[in-house]
Amino acid sequence: MTDHPLTPDPVKQYIDEQKIEIVMNTGINKILRERPSDALSALAVYLTSNAEKKAIFSKFECEETIIGGKYHSFNTQVFIDFAGEVKCRHIHNYTFENEDYTDSDEGNQTFMEQVIKAMEIITNEINPLLAGQDLSIVKKTDMILQRFFEEKYALSKAEGEGEETPEDPIPGKIAIKVASEALIHGIAKCYDDYNTYDSYGTLMTGSKVDPSSFTKLMVTVLEVPRAGGAGGKVPAGKMKFSSLYLILTPAPGVKLLQTFVKIQKAIHANINATKVGLNGYKLQGNGAYFNASDNITECLKLLEDAINSTGCNSDEHTVATIGFNSEPEAYYNSEQNKYDIEGPKNLFDAGMFVDWYIKLLNDHPLVSYLEDPFAEKEGYQLLPQKLQEAGLDQRVKFGLRNFHKGNLETLKIHTEFIEKEEEDEAEGEEEKKEEAPEGEGEQPAEEEKKETPEGEGEGDKEPEDPNKDKFYANILHVDRTHYKLFSDFLDFQSYGNTQKGERKQRVIIQDNFYESSNSDIIDLALGLNAAYVNIKGINNSTKLAKVLRYNTVSSRLLKLADSE
Repeated sequence: MTDHPLTPDPVKQYIDEQKIEIVMNTGINKILRERPSDALSALAVYLTSNAEKKAIFSKFECEETIIGGKYHSFNTQVFIDFAGEVKCRHIHNYTFENEDYTDSDEGNQTFMEQVIKAMEIITNEINPLLAGQDLSIVKKTDMILQRFFEEKYALSKAEGEGEETPEDPIPGKIAIKVASEALIHGIAKCYDDYNTYDSYGTLMTGSKVDPSSFTKLMVTVLEVPRAGGAGGKVPAGKMKFSSLYLILTPAPGVKLLQTFVKIQKAIHANINATKVGLNGYKLQGNGAYFNASDNITECLKLLEDAINSTGCNSDEHTVATIGFNSEPEAYYNSEQNKYDIEGPKNLFDAGMFVDWYIKLLNDHPLVSYLEDPFAEKEGYQLLPQKLQEAGLDQRVKFGLRNFHKGNLETLKIHTEFIEKEEEDEAEGEEEKKEEAPEGEGEQPAEEEKKETPEGEGEGDKEPEDPNKDKFYANILHVDRTHYKLFSDFLDFQSYGNTQKGERKQRVIIQDNFYESSNSDIIDLALGLNAAYVNIKGINNSTKLAKVLRYNTVSSRLLKLADSE
């Protein structure tokens, strides 16, 4: 084809880029060798099976919408050219945290204007930027979006005077985040719109979902909003701890959706029966209740009674357990390096706080997850050994959320261990540098050759342990507000997966405060083999849709695991 003198150069280039001639010639040769009765059908089957199916970006289309009857947002349709067909592959709803909206009308008006501006950026600037882009490499596409954002909102130096650009960067952040997340879901649905969880796994980890390694469902039941935001020093209620979670694990013969609904109703009834009732445990916008309990024991009992009333746990399977975020920054005294957990006259050091946790875990056998248990390294260093000594290490996992603040480099400073072989290799390189070639260099003076008194030499010093300030956790909880692009989240997951042995860390994927009924977050979590998928609110219809999807997929995977 390309050798023909009348073939235009652009056509030749296209044929070469798409490998049309190579594939066609190979297919025709195969047909001529095998001589099937229906040559054209056989050739069509060959071409279809050998086609390199690429996901090519076509366009985004945005339209305004309202969440929860009053919150301004927008939907983004993702059009992708896949296997020669351009169509809308996914409708992505821009979801946000409650911090995005304020109590002032002026603040909300500003945010609405930022949302509208973000839609314009996606339509008028990101569409032409990504037109024709091969979307097969997530990191590459996100790098294009990141570069676009940096160039658009970089500090400008106009005529020698350094001034920050007056343009608000928030619409740009919204725009690239929406584009990044929308493309992830759109690409996955190109490959399989039914078993989307497998598409996510194949696309981003190179493997399908392992039915034997389940992502657990984590639902936020109670929470204590801080006056100063996450980690704020002033609790909004009596409780020192933050979020309390209901954790559900699929099991053969257990109807998970029915179990969830029963526990949901039991929690509502138990709250209504308390002294402060539903007025005290006020339902938040995300479907979680405000935690009006006086102490941790009281709120744990509220969840324990609800779980036990359903009879879902048995000797064979533990389906429902409890987790909580301690949010220790709210009561940690950094000057004294102690915790005000039982009043200022009885401050706990790290060791005492670890013992306090061990007692709590023994008294409450349904607790299976501790999140942000400490505000400093010593507690994390002591906890694994104490859990093991108490026989709790298999039941209880512990994770980080506020500690790293969404910064991977901060996380690495505290949790990236230097392995022994790396240390030896570094020492060997240093020794080579110090060794002078034989017969070369100045000879040491006589006085320098004198022996150093025993015990005073450099060689007698113990080398400092490079890991003395390190610790590890089992779980990484990365808030949606912690990252701009989805590849940033994948970097956290990749880092956790590369840790060795007991230091390996799995991630938590979460939905947002206000959310649509779209349940793609469930497939995404399962596809990435996350430890948990966090649904932020137990009493909300949009959250129930996600529980329904989790029930459907987990049932399917349980059957698959059983058949294997």
